[in-house]
Amino acid sequence: MLNSVRFRLTGWYVAVLCLVLVGFSITIYSLLAQNIRAESDRQLVAAVDVLARSLRHEVEEHEGKVQGEPAFQGVVSTVYRDSFPGIGIGVYEKTRQVAAKPGPEGVVPAPRTTSSETPVYELTSRKTEPWRVAAQSFLVKGAGQYEFVATVSLVPVEAELAGLRQTFFLAIPLALAAAAIGGFLLARKSLAPVVEMSETANRISSKDLSQRIATGNPRDELGKLAATLNRLLGRLEGSFTLQRQFMEDSSHELRTPIYVAHTVAQVTLEQSGRTEQEYREALTTIDQQLGRLQHLVEDMFVLAQADAGAYPLQAVEYDLGETILESVKAAAMLGERNGVSVTGPPLAELPGYGDEGLIRQVILILLDNAVKFTPSGGHVEVSVDQSNAGSYSVIVRDTGPGIPAEAQARIFERFFRVDKSRSRTGEKGSGGAGLGLAIGRWITVMHGGSLDLTESGPTGSVFRATILRRAVVAPDPAA
Repeated sequence: MLNSVRFRLTGWYVAVLCLVLVGFSITIYSLLAQNIRAESDRQLVAAVDVLARSLRHEVEEHEGKVQGEPAFQGVVSTVYRDSFPGIGIGVYEKTRQVAAKPGPEGVVPAPRTTSSETPVYELTSRKTEPWRVAAQSFLVKGAGQYEFVATVSLVPVEAELAGLRQTFFLAIPLALAAAAIGGFLLARKSLAPVVEMSETANRISSKDLSQRIATGNPRDELGKLAATLNRLLGRLEGSFTLQRQFMEDSSHELRTPIYVAHTVAQVTLEQSGRTEQEYREALTTIDQQLGRLQHLVEDMFVLAQADAGAYPLQAVEYDLGETILESVKAAAMLGERNGVSVTGPPLAELPGYGDEGLIRQVILILLDNAVKFTPSGGHVEVSVDQSNAGSYSVIVRDTGPGIPAEAQARIFERFFRVDKSRSRTGEKGSGGAGLGLAIGRWITVMHGGSLDLTESGPTGSVFRATILRRAVVAPDPAA
């Protein structure tokens, strides 16, 4: 629980809120305390100023200190008793008390024992009760120097501030508790889709990738995450399906030549006294099957390296025209045995950059398929389209029966064969496993090009391999 995202989110939320509330409370408390104390100081200073003006007025009106002081004493004891109800007032000529008005607790402020330039200062009584005192000396014309002292108790101020502190001490924990509960519930509700995603992911295995995560609101972040995970699961499901199909097809293709070779060897060895001709026929059959097995294993190894992005590409400068010419010659020899003619136009130098061996393999794959599935008396033609300044297009056209429309979209899939029975035994003695076109497309894509079936019908098929003139070859598993 303590390690859950919900708890951590709630903890961070409460911690930040706590810092905000504490900072806000301290600020408010400090400003309020400062304002209350400042107001007390303003009242004290105002009281001292009013006292000085009143004494000066009485002395000047009665033309002397003797008549002025008694008049001033009457003003202090009557008028200022109501004007400054919370303030104690004392007026002194040196240490002689001229007039006084006790505070709420009967306290009369005493004169200062030491001189100070600060008009407002703080004193503490014997009972440790804080007092705020204002004292100032004034020269009254015709009467001399007087010291005016006013004091006010800070107990009410401290009581008010203590009440404010208690309010904060009570309100902040309650606010944090409410925020923690609300934040936890909100985090749990917000992260509920994540929990559901986790539970769904736990139910998904390599044997069952059909389950999908509920997207909820597809427009929010979690909905987009769920959609992304669903797309990932879809790709994984497709990859696992292709992998299982690849394993099944490869196992079947590997088993067939091994079974045929093993059967021929057993049948040959079961009877003694075989002639040399019979042994030669058996060994020829075994050799054909082992050759087919070797070719199949090599193709599977190439595809495995291609899927892992580890196939060693050797990019060099090469002449595509010469490569096509050599490939046509090799295919012509195969076509001669099958009664199929293979021709290509005379080509000038076609400079290119890439893996020349792989480019040759693509052309041979297309020619081999064309010869293999063109009936005797047919024709295979190779041409090159140079209209694009950045690429070459090698076009292989045959006069075979064409590819059925329902199979055209799948011919580049691994181990896919239009006619499996014919392809396995081979009408002309050279069956394939259905890997050639898959390898050819991978090679062209790795060279920045493409391999496509452009047309197919009863009069034949046309394949186009587009290859960049200056290919940037780089292993890429996605290819």
